[in-house]
Amino acid sequence: MPHRPNILLIVADDHCHAAMSCATGPTQDPVRTPHLDALADRGVRFTHAYHAGSSVGAVCMPSRAMLHGGTGPFNLPADMAHGVSAPYLGPPTVPTLGQRLRDAGYTAHHIGKWHNFEPAFERSFDTGEAVFHGGMPEDHFNTPMSRWDGKTHARQAMMNCHGTDVFAEAARAFLHRRADDDTAQPFFLSLAFTAPHDPRRTHPEYHARFPAERIDLPPSFTPNPEMRPDRLPIRDNLCIPLPRDPAAMRHEIAGYYAMVEHLDHGIGRVLDALSQTGLADDTLVVYTADHGHAVGQHGLLAKQTVYDHSTRVPLIVAGPGVARGAVRDQLVYQHDTHPTLLTAAGLDAEGCAFDALTPLLTEAPADWPRQTIGSFYGDDLRMITDGRTKLVVEHHPQGTTRTAYDLAADPWEMSPQDASAGHPLDDALYAWQREHGDPLAAHA
Repeated sequence: MPHRPNILLIVADDHCHAAMSCATGPTQDPVRTPHLDALADRGVRFTHAYHAGSSVGAVCMPSRAMLHGGTGPFNLPADMAHGVSAPYLGPPTVPTLGQRLRDAGYTAHHIGKWHNFEPAFERSFDTGEAVFHGGMPEDHFNTPMSRWDGKTHARQAMMNCHGTDVFAEAARAFLHRRADDDTAQPFFLSLAFTAPHDPRRTHPEYHARFPAERIDLPPSFTPNPEMRPDRLPIRDNLCIPLPRDPAAMRHEIAGYYAMVEHLDHGIGRVLDALSQTGLADDTLVVYTADHGHAVGQHGLLAKQTVYDHSTRVPLIVAGPGVARGAVRDQLVYQHDTHPTLLTAAGLDAEGCAFDALTPLLTEAPADWPRQTIGSFYGDDLRMITDGRTKLVVEHHPQGTTRTAYDLAADPWEMSPQDASAGHPLDDALYAWQREHGDPLAAHA
């Protein structure tokens, strides 16, 4: 990998690991993502990438705080995760990825969603355009956006264009400007799409590819969601009434697939610009998502669970020095990209809560020490997996429920097993909780 490559970090919103045509396995969704497939063909695709969890319903906010802040799930930068309770917060003004790259001489530019509040944004980026300071747009065709010139935020006109198109075109324009700039400074382009988050509406030609009446419901679909009733009243889960009407759920799934394919098209336009400008050979590209999404599985419409459909995400790394067409099954976090990018820029990643993926990006990957990986939701739900089995522990006033899944035999997680008598992953879960400072470690 050349010294100080350019960096292009692309983050989607609500993109499940299975919603790519380059994904494999029984849970793969019937979508076509030729541009993400092409990126995987010239890089490394991780099949078991996870996000580390969230104590709040807006899972994207803690996930992105970990990605940009490099802190663990129970030590979030206090000024990047509003609404999160004190046990899950660390100090404010943690140096962000963009901040550290700027300090090292990178030009840092952001396009798209930033749900981690303006002070952190301002110290992270020199400039920004088509910036969406929110969790979700009410209408993807009229997303409120602003421009950042390094001093002030100015509102940009809502152009009655789909956000995916606006973000992609802004990224293309940035890359062309950089290609015409003879400065020796490398760039860090943070590009965050709002798709495929609901409302699931995009251009008619994409919806036409997925007639709702032809959509297959997932095997785990049920009209009555498999979730504690007190967890259900979350906006995402109430997009369609309870009990779930199969036809309404097919409509939601069809819209999700349409938005994924439109997102892939937008990413393709950005990657085309990277090639056209001659910047591709010197640019490290990362594609990932903040978290996955249920979209009908277990009767759910949201991501506030520890099922694989919500905790696993796409992760592709491509660029100079990276193996081509490689697939890695090791257990990784999408937040591992934070130290990975710092290391690629020649910076010290010491103190980061995650591990640089660098050993897995070579033609002959080194041993990867992480044998299990954990995630959580809320103040009471914890998960650990070794990729073959999963242990879920839920604390509640009546006691503790312990459930296991055989992921190899039951990839849709439809057959929970009673683990109240103990499980081989018990020690691994406790170690994960202690390592990251989980407030519930004392109750494990």
